[in-house]
Amino acid sequence: MRGHDAIERMRSAGLKPACIFIEDVYTSRRFIECGTVATVCTYTDKLEDIDLRFVVGCMVSIRSITLKRSRALAEMAKKEGATSVAWCCGNEVSIWHKDTGEVNG
Repeated sequence: MRGHDAIERMRSAGLKPACIFIEDVYTSRRFIECGTVATVCTYTDKLEDIDLRFVVGCMVSIRSITLKRSRALAEMAKKEGATSVAWCCGNEVSIWHKDTGEVNG
């Protein structure tokens, strides 16, 4: 997983990204911090090795190469306390909000 260390340092300093993009697709990008937005790449990681504790209190957007992985990452983000999670694979998009617990899409 690339990018999580920088987010963890931000969180330790009392800062929180408004949105975290989890890129579970091939990308040459490493961690990107642009104002209140951060990106993490999980493309080559096994699901059981991914630790998303840094998403607590954040909005999360997930893009993956398979629907199964995007759903699994979404469940992990929800479990770790994200405020909302959007996940997609191809044309399939779903959005979950912590306040309502509803999934749209």
